[in-house]
Amino acid sequence: MGGDAHDPPQMDWMNNFWGNFVPGNAADAYKYEFQQENPFLQHPAPFEEAMKHYQAGSLTDAILALEVSVQRDPQNSDAWRWLGTAHADNDEDKLAISALRRSLEADPENIEALLDAGVSYTNELVQVEALEHLRSWLARHPEYSNIPVPPGSEEASLFEQQRSVIEMFLQAAEINPTDVDIHTVLGVLWNLTREYNHAEEAFKEAVKLDPENPSLWNKLGATQANSARENGSKDAVYAYRKALELKPNYIRAWVNMGISYANRKMYDLAAKYYLKALSLNPTPNHIWSYLRLTLNCMDRHDLAALVEEKNVDLFRSQFTF
Repeated sequence: MGGDAHDPPQMDWMNNFWGNFVPGNAADAYKYEFQQENPFLQHPAPFEEAMKHYQAGSLTDAILALEVSVQRDPQNSDAWRWLGTAHADNDEDKLAISALRRSLEADPENIEALLDAGVSYTNELVQVEALEHLRSWLARHPEYSNIPVPPGSEEASLFEQQRSVIEMFLQAAEINPTDVDIHTVLGVLWNLTREYNHAEEAFKEAVKLDPENPSLWNKLGATQANSARENGSKDAVYAYRKALELKPNYIRAWVNMGISYANRKMYDLAAKYYLKALSLNPTPNHIWSYLRLTLNCMDRHDLAALVEEKNVDLFRSQFTF
C-alpha cells in the first residue's frame, strides 16, 4: 500500500481474521503450555464451570476452568475443542491450534474439531494442513462422505489443491444449501485465494442462516475490509459492530475494528479499540504491537514508549475505552 512514512502497512485478511502465527517445528510450535496459577484447580466440576463463563463472555475464566478439565481428563476431546474455541475468541491463535491438535489426538473422528482446526490452519496460512483437515471433515461427515476426492489431489500443486477443496465444498453446498458450516468454509477458502466477492457472498449466506453468530459477522467484516469495493471498510465496521452487539467481550472483533480504522488512517479510534481489546486480555503481544504502530502514526511517541509496560491503565487519561 502506498503512502507516506506515517502510513501503517495494510493488514491483510489473515490478520483481520485471527492473527499471524506461523509455525516452525509443528510439535514444538503447537505444544500446549498450561497456566501456573489457576483458581479452578479444586473446582469439583471445571468443565461445567467453564461453559458458564464462556456463555457469560468471560473467556479468561473459561480458559482457566477448561485447562483444569483437560488436565484431569487429557482424553476429553470435546473439552480440548472448547479450549481451542475459547483461545480463538480470545485472539490467541497459537494456543487455539495447540488445543485443537490435542482434541484430535484424543479423538481423530471428532468432526467439530476437524472443522475448527481446518479453518484455523487456513487462517494461519498453514495451507497444506488446512486442506487436509477440511478434506477429512467432509470424508467423516455423514452427509458429505460420498463426495469424491479428485484423484491426485494430495500430490497436486497448492493452487490445484485449493481449487479441488473448494469444488468439494461447492458440491456439499448443493447437497445441503442450508448448512452454515459449508458456507463458512467456502468464505474462508475464497479469502485464501483472495476471491473476496465470492467470500463475501458466502459469509452473507452464512449470516443469513445464523444471524446470531458473532464469529460469522466478524468474518464477514474481515472480508469486506479487504475487498476492493469502495465502501468495503464502512461495511466492515457495521459487521464488527453486529458481532460486538452479540458478544461484547469478543476480543477479535475489537481488534478487527481497530485494524479497520487504522487502515483508514483514523488512528485515534484505532488506538481506542486496541486498548479495549487489551483491557479484556492484556497478553497477546501482536495487539500491543498494533497499538505501538498506531501511536507512532499519531506522532505520540511518548505514548508509544509506554507500550513496553503492557498496562492499559497508563492510557486511560488519553483514551476512553
